[in-house]
Order: sequence, then C-alpha cells, then structure tokens
Amino acid sequence: MMRWMSRILLLAVLLSLTNTLAIAAEPSLIETLATMQPNRVKLAIGKTEQSYQVADDQTLDVIPAWVIGEEHVILPHIMVIGGIEGEQATSQFALDVLDRFSNQNYERQFLQHCILTVVPAVDLQRIADHRQKQKSKSWKRDSYTVGYPPKGTAYSDPKTATQHYLWRFIGTEAPDLVIVLRATDAKRDAQKWHLPKGSSLTDSAIANALKTKPIELPPSHLAVQLDQASPVLSGSIPAVVYDVSKSFQPTAGFLDDVLHLVKQNRPFPKSRAHQTVMKRLKRSPLDLSEQLGQHYGNKLDRVQYIPALALVAKLRIASRTKNFEEIARIKQEILKPYFDGTKKPVIKSGSDLAGHLIFTEAARLSEGKERERFIELAKGAADLGFHADGSLKESMPFHNEMSDAIFMGGPILAELGDLTKDFRYFDMCVKHVRFMQKLCLREDNLYRHSPLDEAAWGRGNGFPALGMAWILTRFPKDHPEYPFMLKSFKDHMQALAKHQDPMGMWHQVIDEPGSYREMTSTCMITLAMTQGVWHGWIEMKDYAPKIDLAWHGINTRIGEDGTLVNVCTGTGKQKDLTAYFHRKAILGRDDRGGAMAMMFAAEPAIK
Repeated sequence: MMRWMSRILLLAVLLSLTNTLAIAAEPSLIETLATMQPNRVKLAIGKTEQSYQVADDQTLDVIPAWVIGEEHVILPHIMVIGGIEGEQATSQFALDVLDRFSNQNYERQFLQHCILTVVPAVDLQRIADHRQKQKSKSWKRDSYTVGYPPKGTAYSDPKTATQHYLWRFIGTEAPDLVIVLRATDAKRDAQKWHLPKGSSLTDSAIANALKTKPIELPPSHLAVQLDQASPVLSGSIPAVVYDVSKSFQPTAGFLDDVLHLVKQNRPFPKSRAHQTVMKRLKRSPLDLSEQLGQHYGNKLDRVQYIPALALVAKLRIASRTKNFEEIARIKQEILKPYFDGTKKPVIKSGSDLAGHLIFTEAARLSEGKERERFIELAKGAADLGFHADGSLKESMPFHNEMSDAIFMGGPILAELGDLTKDFRYFDMCVKHVRFMQKLCLREDNLYRHSPLDEAAWGRGNGFPALGMAWILTRFPKDHPEYPFMLKSFKDHMQALAKHQDPMGMWHQVIDEPGSYREMTSTCMITLAMTQGVWHGWIEMKDYAPKIDLAWHGINTRIGEDGTLVNVCTGTGKQKDLTAYFHRKAILGRDDRGGAMAMMFAAEPAIK
C-alpha cells in the first residue's frame, strides 16, 4: 500500500447541517481558523447551509482539524478535541497547540514518536451563539452537551448532526487516545489531567504517567462513551479529560506531557479501534471478498441490481480462482428457478433491467444450451430498447431522468451486443448514453443526478462511472462510436479524480467536501478506475495512486461481519442540494453497500 496520508492534512470537520440560525461568529477564533487554512489540504465532514462571515469578502464554511503525521497505522495516534460545548477557551487552547507546532519545533519532535490530530472547535455555531447570548443580562447558559452516542439519524437531524460527525470521524480515524479539553475556572496549579470513573485506563501506565485523578462525568459524556462504545463498530477508544483554565493556557506543559507520555510508554497501547483497522488493512481483495460473501450474495428473490451484483462478484471471484463448484452452486441453487422458468423476472424499473446482468455473467461461464438459455433471459431486459419493428427507441425505459440510468440500461445492452454479435445492441447503448448525458452531464464532466438540481450526487456519479467502464469492456473498438464512449469515460474519470479526498474517499455530493464520505460511490468509482487502468483506457501512473488510496479508505470501513460505514440510503430525484446532504448515512449491514463492496473487491488490486 502507498503511504496514504500527506505530511499535514487539514481535515474540515463538524459543522451541523442546520440552517435555522443566522450566525454572528466570534471574530478572533473564526478569523484565526481562516488564516490557518491557506496552503493546506481541506476536507470536510459537514457544513452549514450558511457560512461564517470572517470579512466582507471572506467566509469560513468548515471547521478544521489538523492531522500531523504520516502512517497512522504504525505510530501511536493521539487526538485532541476542543469546543465540544461551544467553549471559546478550549478552542483557543487547541489553536495555541497548533501554533506551537509551527513556531517551537514541536512538530519535528512529535513526528518521530506519534501522530497528533487536533480538532480545535467542534461547533462554531455554538461558540457564536454563546458569545451573542453573553451580551444579554438575561442570558442563561444553555446545556449544549447533546450526549454520545448521538441519537437520531445521521446526518439529517440539525440537533445531533454535529455530534454524529464527530462521533464517526473519531471512529474512522481510530486514535489510540482521545484527549477532551474542558474549560474550568481552576487556577494555574490545579489538577489538570482527569480520568472518567470506571475508565478502562484506571491504574494503567497511561493514567500513572499523566498523574490523572478520577472525575465523575455524565454517562453520555464523549470521554465516557468513547471508552465504552464503538463509534463505527470497530472498537472502543480510551479517553482522558484535560482542564483548560479560562485565564491561563499552559500549552507548552500540555505538549510536554503528551510527548513524555508517548516516549515513556513504548510500545504505546493501541486502542481496540486501531487494532481493528490494522487487522482490516492486512486483508487482500480476496480475503475481503470472502468475508463479504458470508453476508451478501446468497439469494435472488427478485432480479434486481443489488442482489444481482453481489452474485456477479461471486461468479467473477470463483472464475478467477477456478472454483467451479461455487459457479455450479450459484447456477443450481440460486439461478435455477429463473433458468427453468418456474420463476419469471419482473421488469418494472431500471434496477430490474440491471439485475439481468447476472444472466449475462452466467452465460459467460456456460456452454451450449445452458449458455443460450441465460442469453435468452438477459434479452428480456435488453430487448426493451427496441420497438416492435426492431428500430431503436429514444432511450432505455425506466430512466426517470436520473444519471443512474447509464448503469441501469447501458451495460445490459453492451453485454448482449458482445454475446450475440448483434451490433444493434451497441447502437442502442450509444443512443441511451447520449440521451442520458443530454439530461445529466454537466459542463465540468460530473453528472447532475437529475435535471431537478445541479447536485453531483455521489452514487449519481458512481453509477455512470461503473456503467461506462462495464460498457467499454464489451464495446467493439471498430464501432464508429467507440471514440465517443472512450472519451466520455476518460473525461468523467478526470473530473472525479479531482475530488478524491486524502482519506481515499469520495463524498455524498462529489464536489461538496462538506458532505459525508460515502461508501458505495467510492466503491463504484474506484472499480471503474481499476478497470480503466487494467484495460489501458487511463494511465496507470495517474490513477494507481488514487486506487491504492481508495483501497485504504474502503478497507478500513468494512467490518469482518459485513458492517459498513456511511452507505447512502436509497435515493431518488431530490429537489435541491440540501436534500442530498440530508440523506441517511447507514452504519451497519446494508445489501446495496455490500454488493458494491463485493464488486470492488472482486477486481484484482493495482500493485
């Protein structure tokens, strides 16, 4: 695997999705954050509908966190979090920590021993709101601690969106220790390091090195729940609390304590979450396929794309590993009712059209009459592109004006063209692609999901990426439209490449880094790029690093039990960008996500 993290990444983190308040931001903190942004890589896990005004011509859309280090899988990883209750003091303290890195050579010292992530402010809106209310004599401090694990749906509930972003961010980063900053009125010499009562670190070397004192915290406090729960189902993460005086900020002492802690505890104990990530990253694509196959691709109750793609992935893996028993089992146990006609495919949607790709895949692994029967089944979908007289329709049916339709209707036509050598299928495939591009292709070569809005939804670009790659694998190079099809694919890959983030992922809205990192779109885009490299449609030197980076991002987000992180729920046409931001992000098992992950893992990895 390539080294996946650049030396210093600016990860934009944790703005809630609410647009209900006009924000009057605390100038000093937000201006400081804004001045630290230039010349750094910016990612976002969430953003507000309204920006924080820094100056007349400058706004701050994201809250940053700095990850200082390189290979987080090897070195200990410490995460510092400020502002969880909108307190200015803890956020300023975190910024002072970052300032010392650049001005007093702490960065050089830390890079030898650990990785440090600093989240200066969890929620700028709360900081701004506090500041505004404090000006009023009647102001009463609100309790902004929503509690962890967050309740509600990620990420659509404005009341808990910020907490969901923080919770899942910590889980996917998988640090070994989280330090939660807490503002107090304590004096300079007061006890600063605390351990939640009942912590797994009680009587540990870490607790002794920091000279912690036990502290009673609410059961739903972040530091308590990180130690007890599992943010993204990968394991718990121990946490301590550090008190920040509102009148005195000894950041040098804080950094010295952290550095001493890491130096004196070698090897530094890895959190359960970190251990899980390390174990996941040791998996090969075949290992991952076998694990996923235990939970996905075991039935075909209806011929639709989700169960069909999981079965296609299983057939491809079985073919590559010469597991002929598995191929026979899938045909005889899962496909047999359709093969012998006791169960007939129902075609009422684009998903049903694409579901027939399981029959073309089975046909390629069959001979004689068995092959002919699978081709006949697949033609039931592909032939819907023709009128009764054999002429081409304007497009494949059931497209609903959505970019998904490039995948739903395109590959089945290309497959039948290749299997039957009837060029009419290729002609119809081109016509369908051109029709959908006229509706959905933007000038920047990303796809709007539908004409209702310009939003470049993640899966609304993953489907065209995978669809065009699939088409090109079957499309004849001597067809007069081959250059157009190839250029369409290459232009889209080039457009998508610009939007991969340093964690290897593509987002729920491709060109909106404030949206969440989305699993299925990343799987489809990466698979398309991998096929592009293998077939020579795009340059390996340009895309292999992106594929390796995506492999890292995807692999860390898939559990051995088939659980997945941030799979966008089923999504039709949405009326505006906000609606795409608010789509549910599934955490756990999901058939759609499992199928896409299996397709991704079934492709030989780029080395």
